[in-house]
Amino acid sequence: MNLHGRCFYGSPGCKPAADDTSAQHDWVNMILCLGVDIVKVDRLNRWPDFSRKQLLKIFSEEELDYCFSNDNLTIQRMAVCFSVKESFFKALSSSLVKLNMTTTTFTFMFACNYVSFSKTTWGVPVLKIDWVSFEKKINHKLPNIMSEVSVAHEKDYTYSSVILYLENF
Repeated sequence: MNLHGRCFYGSPGCKPAADDTSAQHDWVNMILCLGVDIVKVDRLNRWPDFSRKQLLKIFSEEELDYCFSNDNLTIQRMAVCFSVKESFFKALSSSLVKLNMTTTTFTFMFACNYVSFSKTTWGVPVLKIDWVSFEKKINHKLPNIMSEVSVAHEKDYTYSSVILYLENF
């Protein structure tokens, strides 16, 4: 089970015991794929000098506002946002293969325009995904895909992982 008490099909310990009456287990989530990425922060040292128009090819307005809100963390925050987009792209691409929805492809740059990283009030990382744009691009109706994102960073590197799963599978 994950932190939210959700059981993921195929995960160790997912299936409740037959005699488990402590909780209702009326649905299961199926993990489609995991995408991970690591970015060396200094690889992006020149990015803050790019024009806003150039940066908007990769980042959303909200992401840029977040990145530039602290001069000391701008590059690290750009690395986090970029890494998350890479992880999402890897997870979605692999998921579409599993779902046999590969007649039309999309690029990483396309994905950058329709997925963005943000944090909740308590700093929990979340993805905002425009699924309709992805459906139009691949010419397929997607099932109810949910996402979980995790990030870690230190001075030199940022790491991210994105899990895509089918809810109530």
